[in-house]
Amino acid sequence: MYIETSAPQTRGQKAQLLSPIYSGTNQPSCLKFWYSMFGQSMGTLNVYTIIGGTYTQVWNKSGYYLVYVPG
Repeated sequence: MYIETSAPQTRGQKAQLLSPIYSGTNQPSCLKFWYSMFGQSMGTLNVYTIIGGTYTQVWNKSGYYLVYVPG
């Protein structure tokens, strides 16, 4: 998924990506993903779980991040 954060976008716009329903067991689960938050107009990236219709924020990152991962 790609979200453009510079003009003509306006502050407060949001995007949402939902995964299929995951019927986990009582074992711990892990979500892995890559993200890039390059640019001065970055907002916040939030990760939520949804259980029984209740959203619970489990992780977030805000602002400008430029990360180099050597290959």
